[in-house]
Amino acid sequence: MILTLDVENTTTKRDGKLHLDPFEPTNTLVMVGMLDDHMNETIVTFDHAEQQPTTDGRRVVQDALDAAHLLIAHNAPHDLVWLWESGFTYDGDIFDTMLGEYVLQRGQKDVLSLEACAERYDLDTKKQDSLKAWLKDGKSVRDMPYEELASYCMDDVKATQQLYHKLNKQYADNPTLLPTIKLTNQLALHLARIYQRGFQVDMDALMEVRDEFEQERNMLTIALEEQVADIMGDRPINLNSPEQLSWVIYSRKPHDKKVWADLFDERMSDSDYRGTVNAHSQRLYKQKAHQCPDCYGTGQIRKTKKDGTPFARQTDVILVTPLAFCTVTLLPLQV
Repeated sequence: MILTLDVENTTTKRDGKLHLDPFEPTNTLVMVGMLDDHMNETIVTFDHAEQQPTTDGRRVVQDALDAAHLLIAHNAPHDLVWLWESGFTYDGDIFDTMLGEYVLQRGQKDVLSLEACAERYDLDTKKQDSLKAWLKDGKSVRDMPYEELASYCMDDVKATQQLYHKLNKQYADNPTLLPTIKLTNQLALHLARIYQRGFQVDMDALMEVRDEFEQERNMLTIALEEQVADIMGDRPINLNSPEQLSWVIYSRKPHDKKVWADLFDERMSDSDYRGTVNAHSQRLYKQKAHQCPDCYGTGQIRKTKKDGTPFARQTDVILVTPLAFCTVTLLPLQV
């Protein structure tokens, strides 16, 4: 059985920070909403101000977890930690719809909330704003009218299940991402366990790894700086700057980097692409710096009078910088 699940829990605000996890003494599990692949809806109540706990509720939830071979949730680690800390067990596979959308974005940073995903995929069930408004007034989830909270919870579960099916279609069209999302979900499961249980660190071994990393990083930095100096000459380059690094790789500098990002379409002809690049960027050349033979890099010279005596004040040399440059052709760095 494929089980879609969402938990509702109280929160604690301390020192200006909202704590959502079950490790806060005053936080409680209020409700669990579940929806199986046959569209059977289940709401199980544990701690609500106006509703008695569901009779045999713990068995209902555990039986559903035992029957499931895949658990679907949006931000699954949050739900899993609450289930585990509340005494439930689940060791099967998971599909986190938030992570599923994250992988499909391929590094783009669109909002990953269930509400945003529901709007983006035009789901039949949209996430309600009722709980958000309730919490904004400083009220507790357990005090929200029961019918309203139950409706909110089940709408979240339905939206999550619909999102799962939408994402499945996306992955069917992008099969190369299937190993990535599989590994990502497995990692999320293990990270949730680490968050629940903590982990032990050998500090001596950790410091050894750090020293090895720093040594390797320093060696790579020196090698890269030498290679960049050979390519760019005396032009100063900061390797920590993505903009300047692109100068090295492409030998091009955009006239206006804010405009540059919007100049290119997903599909452009070769001639249009080359024309756009040539029109909106300049070619960079390897630079070689020479010290000015007159001022020796000071930017000033002292002229002499007709009788050979020097003037009292020095004269500025008309240079952009105290160093004069000559240029030679720069070949793109091959990477």
